[in-house]
Amino acid sequence: MRTAADTAQRFTELDGPRADTDMTDIWKYWIDRWGSPVRIEDRLHNVTLLQRDATSPTPALVTRVQNPTGQVLLASYDPATAQPLTVTDSLRDATTRYIWDSKWNSITKVIPPGGRPLQDH
Repeated sequence: MRTAADTAQRFTELDGPRADTDMTDIWKYWIDRWGSPVRIEDRLHNVTLLQRDATSPTPALVTRVQNPTGQVLLASYDPATAQPLTVTDSLRDATTRYIWDSKWNSITKVIPPGGRPLQDH
């Protein structure tokens, strides 16, 4: 009989190139059952959390990132193409929008929270 490992308790540890006596540079990565990162801890023990929406049409894409300062970024995607449509910043309560050219699969406009396009082709 096989039992599944609790992925919340398992992580991969990466010890960087610095000498052991110099500075700690160990990073830790927790992954989900599909091998995608869900938690990253840097050498200073700052934690970044990544979440995906398993019920969305694009379940492999990160929809929520919480960085060590508590800032949360929320992303939405086009269900047909998986291209990012919006990114919302919780600290500024601001949303950046992306407009795509379907023929060339490239961004034609980036519309920041102020509403004036940054890129227009």
